[in-house]
Amino acid sequence: MKENRLRAEVVKRRKQLKRSEDGELPEQTWSFLKDMGLVQEATEMFDDEAVDYLAGWLDTLDAVAPSRRPRYRVGEQLSAQSLIEGNKEFNGIEEGQEYFEVELGEYEKERQRAFAEVIAREANTNKDVINFRRDYLGGSVLTSEQAYSFLESPAARYLVTDLFLGLQIPAAKHRAEIVGRYEQVSDVPNDVEHRVTINVDPPGTTLSVRYARPKSPVTDEDQTDARRRCVPEDSQGARTKSPNEVLLRYRDRDGVREVAHIWPGSVLDELRHRGSMLARMYGWTEEDMVWFLLTGEAPSLSTLTLHVRLTAGHLTTITMTAAPWVSAETIKKNHQKVQSQMLPKGKRAPNPRSIAVLRFVERNIRVRGKRPPWSELLEYWNREHPEWKYQSYRGLRQTYHRTLDAVVYAPVRLPEPKPSAAVKKRAREALARAREMVELDRKHGSDKQAAI
Repeated sequence: MKENRLRAEVVKRRKQLKRSEDGELPEQTWSFLKDMGLVQEATEMFDDEAVDYLAGWLDTLDAVAPSRRPRYRVGEQLSAQSLIEGNKEFNGIEEGQEYFEVELGEYEKERQRAFAEVIAREANTNKDVINFRRDYLGGSVLTSEQAYSFLESPAARYLVTDLFLGLQIPAAKHRAEIVGRYEQVSDVPNDVEHRVTINVDPPGTTLSVRYARPKSPVTDEDQTDARRRCVPEDSQGARTKSPNEVLLRYRDRDGVREVAHIWPGSVLDELRHRGSMLARMYGWTEEDMVWFLLTGEAPSLSTLTLHVRLTAGHLTTITMTAAPWVSAETIKKNHQKVQSQMLPKGKRAPNPRSIAVLRFVERNIRVRGKRPPWSELLEYWNREHPEWKYQSYRGLRQTYHRTLDAVVYAPVRLPEPKPSAAVKKRAREALARAREMVELDRKHGSDKQAAI
């Protein structure tokens, strides 16, 4: 979905959910989401998923600080990019943050865990899993802390696989840090020019790597090692993704969904590629498969999921996906729970006569192109339905409008999304840091003005 349409759909969704009358999405807030990389990430998702993702982000910020949602302009007071650099863990939100949580019985929970263990054991024998661990992890798996260090390593994020392996960098026991700053130096539209210098130990070396097009000017420094120059085109010259477009999804130490911007062709890009492929094969999330590849830990499989969807056609749907062995009682209980929260209380369902009136009037409007006079509709109705006669067209009209509201325009109550404690904590920390940086910027401006 393109950015302009995505933004319009997010505004529409927030209006539908009654977050505000106009959707409340100022330009500053949209710029904040763009600079955090969330808009770019959403454009790679399916349409409904993308809208839910950004709407959820805005709801989370509202839940944490409704009156102080960030509205920073890039380059003024505080850029969103500086917020990311100072608080990288905030660049993500829990996936699966839906309107409703499902409830499983203890038996179903245990069976779900047992099933996950069996699938994890079978996945351990998959040749792609074996080959990845052999090539990049020394043939074993990592501890949780080693896995996080590997995911956060600049060497794994930016070095092409041949260079990473050629330097014999151990995945489990290496330290890497960026020397200086990450640079995106090209000002040419649709061009790619990224540079970064990394210190890696072992082997105890500092090297500069570059991601650029094949026809980009090559300096003497670039010539020293051809392996350090990544090429964003395939053998036919077709453009592949730039570093800003390639995202590795995983969960951080608190279980919050996190994304890492990585270079195509890097070690983490290989992890992303295999994780995505295997996730589709086994029906896992990409985050779970990435963690399994690195640590061998069994995933938390979802045997019962529930989604609520609002459409532009006034249709609200509840979609439940269940494993065959989930009991009918559990499915019924969860559906009734959702239904009771969504439907207005005290409202009786329209009777068969009212439903027939609604369908009759709408059919006549559709066939004729406009609504016939109510007196004419009354005559047709009484002729077709002598058992449900109306004495006056006013009764027919009242039944039609009342049933139309009940069937199509009835208000649907959706509870506010409930971010996890970890998401709330990170959001509070990020916003607190943002306020501190704004105050420092203002103080610096005041001191500068006083000096003048």
